[in-house]
Amino acid sequence: MLKTARSSLRTGAGLILGSVLAVLSAASPTHAQAPAQVVKNLGPALPHRAETMRASIAFGSEILFGERPGTEPGRLDEHELWKTDGTDAGTVLVKDINPTGPSDPHNFQRLGDTVWFVANDGIHGDEIWHTDGTGAGTTLFTDFRPGPDSSQPSLQAMPGGYLLFVADDGAGQRLWRTDGTLAGTYALTPPGVTNIGIVGGGHTSGDKLFFLATDAASGNEPWVTDGTVAGTFQLADVNPGASGLHQFVFAGRGDGTGYFLATILGPGTSVWKTDGTVAGTAQVVGPQVAPGTYCDNIGIFAMPDGAALFASVTVFLNVPLLAESEQPAPTICDFPTAATCRSE
Repeated sequence: MLKTARSSLRTGAGLILGSVLAVLSAASPTHAQAPAQVVKNLGPALPHRAETMRASIAFGSEILFGERPGTEPGRLDEHELWKTDGTDAGTVLVKDINPTGPSDPHNFQRLGDTVWFVANDGIHGDEIWHTDGTGAGTTLFTDFRPGPDSSQPSLQAMPGGYLLFVADDGAGQRLWRTDGTLAGTYALTPPGVTNIGIVGGGHTSGDKLFFLATDAASGNEPWVTDGTVAGTFQLADVNPGASGLHQFVFAGRGDGTGYFLATILGPGTSVWKTDGTVAGTAQVVGPQVAPGTYCDNIGIFAMPDGAALFASVTVFLNVPLLAESEQPAPTICDFPTAATCRSE
C-alpha cells in the first residue's frame, strides 16, 4: 500500500525534458509500457537540465499546461499557457498572457466548462484568470488587489460546482468563494485569519475542505469549510496558545470525515480523527509517534474500511543528520480504533 501510494505520486500525463514535450503511456499490469514519444519540440534542449511542466490539467480531449523550459534568449512566450491534444500540430500556445515576460500560469482548477488558474500579465500582478481553451476566451477574472501588487491567490475547485480561493484584496488575506461571477464572490473567513493553506496543505473530503490557518489567539490550527460562512470554523485547538501546529497532514475518506497528523515542535506528531465538527474531532487513542519527531507529507492514508494507514520516517529534531545507512526504518501504524505499529 505504501509503495503503491509513493509510486502514484511520480506518474503523470506528460513532462518536459529540456524543452521537449513528451507523453508517457500508462502500462497495464499485463502489458509492457510503451516508450515515451516526443510530441513537440518547444525549443532547443539545455545541457545538464530536465524541466517539468509548471502545472497542467486535463480539459476535454486536451491538456492545458504552463510551459516551463529553461531560459531561451529571444523567446518571449516562455512560461505561458499552452495546450496539447497529443500531436505536434495540436500542441499550440493558447495565449501569450504577458508579452513582456513570463506569466507563469499555474494552480489549474476546473469549474464547469472553464479552467481557472493563477497568472501574471505584467500589469496586475499574480491574479485569477480563466480560459475556455482559446486565446479570446482567456481573460482576467478581476484585479482582486487593484494595481500592480499581487493578491497572491491560491485556488481549489469544490464538488458543489464552486471555487474556493485564498487572496489578499489589500485588506489582508481571506478565504473566498466564487461561483464564477463577481456577484457570487464573497469571503468565508473573518479578518485576522491568515496563513490559510488550501493548496498543497488543503484537503477535500466530501463537500468539505480541511486546511491549516492562523489567528492571533490559537496560532496555526486545523480549520474546515463547507463553502458557507457558518460552516467555516476552527476544528480544534491541538496546541493551546498562540504557537499552534508545525505541520498538518490530512487523509479524507470522501464522506466529509478523515484523519490528520498534527505536529507540534518538541512534543512531536499525534494522530486525530474528525467528522468535520468540533465535537467529532479528537485524538486517536493508542500508541503515538515518539516525542521530538515529525512525519513527512505523504504520511497518512484513509482506508475503505474506515481505518487509517499511517507511515512515517522518524526524524529527530536538534540531532545531527544520520548517514543513509543509519536512517531508521519507516514506522507503519494502523488505526481502526486503537493503534498497532510496526517497522518496515
